[in-house]
Amino acid sequence: MYVSTSKFIEVFKEATLENARNSVQEPGIARFDVIHQRDDATRFMLVEVYCTPTDPAEHKKTAHCHTWRDTVAEMMAEPRTASSRLRFFPLTKDGDRILYGRAGKRRKETAGNGRASEIGPPA
Repeated sequence: MYVSTSKFIEVFKEATLENARNSVQEPGIARFDVIHQRDDATRFMLVEVYCTPTDPAEHKKTAHCHTWRDTVAEMMAEPRTASSRLRFFPLTKDGDRILYGRAGKRRKETAGNGRASEIGPPA
């Protein structure tokens, strides 16, 4: 999701940080990054990584997501845009994927079998 604010940068940042802090507590969110563009202070990118395909819909039902959406709606200089991507990196040296699951715990998905085992906290 990319958002562009006009004159409400600090208010937008506060609302977005509050949403992000609550979002990372959800069991279905593996990551929630808030990125501020260096060369244009009015542009932000929110990178949301979910554990399952149904978790984005669950996130959108939360009170903090509704509060954020309603708070920043009038701050948008242009409509929000979003895209969906599949992660294919990082891989371990043997070709296994490192997945970030609930509560940030790392898991290793063995190449070819689709099964994951916990390997510890984030590196």
